[in-house]
Amino acid sequence: MDHYFNSPIVSRFGSYQLVLDQRETSAYTLAQFHSPVIHSGLTIIHSPTTLAGDGIYCTKEEIAQLKSIQQNIVFEIKTADCLAVLIEGDNGFAFIHAGWKGLQQKILIQNEVIAIKPKIAYFFPYIHAQNYVVGKEFLRYFSEYSKNIFIQNNGELIFDLKLCAIEQLQCSFHNIKINDSFAECTFQNERLYSYRKNKTINRNRHIFTIKYEEEK
Repeated sequence: MDHYFNSPIVSRFGSYQLVLDQRETSAYTLAQFHSPVIHSGLTIIHSPTTLAGDGIYCTKEEIAQLKSIQQNIVFEIKTADCLAVLIEGDNGFAFIHAGWKGLQQKILIQNEVIAIKPKIAYFFPYIHAQNYVVGKEFLRYFSEYSKNIFIQNNGELIFDLKLCAIEQLQCSFHNIKINDSFAECTFQNERLYSYRKNKTINRNRHIFTIKYEEEK
């Protein structure tokens, strides 16, 4: 398995790794369609078919139930330029695919995210602003946000996914911490897959494994 990071990124409820290998695994996935739809991890593992949606969440109670059902439960989010976000809180976690369409539909502040009482958000590789030229219609799509999420450069409009996501989170969760130290640029990094770079059909596979050991 081709792992991007040298070692997993360990968080309160599990561990994260970015996988570049395109072979199928046993991870639970979603049929992503740039929506604000977030499913419970319990619903996902019990579904006989792959559910359509762009986020997974589990409360602490649901995590305990998952652990009683099976060990080594792994969830997967796929991106090619969009932002993958792991949000952890006092009452669980959410693992989300957040492209501009999802952000426009406020995927990061849906009721499922509110339920976990967010405290920290980890941002993973996505297309950085300097490589993300968009149409002027984006000014209308995101008119309620500050102008900081846009840059005018030589007549082109540039959109900052990360700043938009931060604004969305901080407006609802005032004390949330942001960890963007792993958020490299998919467009500029030759190892990472970027649709805008070369229209690749491959995807960056964001893997979250629930921690099985009990909290001490």
